[in-house]
Amino acid sequence: MAEVLGELIIYGFILVFAAGLYALLYGLGKILNKKYLVNFSYLFAGAQFMSGIAMITPDFFTLFWKITIMICITAYLFVPQAMWFFVTKIHGHHEPEE
Repeated sequence: MAEVLGELIIYGFILVFAAGLYALLYGLGKILNKKYLVNFSYLFAGAQFMSGIAMITPDFFTLFWKITIMICITAYLFVPQAMWFFVTKIHGHHEPEE
């Protein structure tokens, strides 16, 4: 039991840390108009998704929690893009032309 809890703590940390880096790098890439930062952010999106998958692989959680975690990690793949879209629409900013 302690082993599984230790793994869950590590996977949870990776999930949150990677999700934060994904959002940060995506936003910075958009603000600074640096496509390589936006592309690099997707590496962290993949890391947060994979750590979520690793969390639900053991039989520690019930089906309800596995489905909840799966919905959350899938939805968060789209949060930075959606937030950028809505913030730029609300404030009237447009994407810089390349």
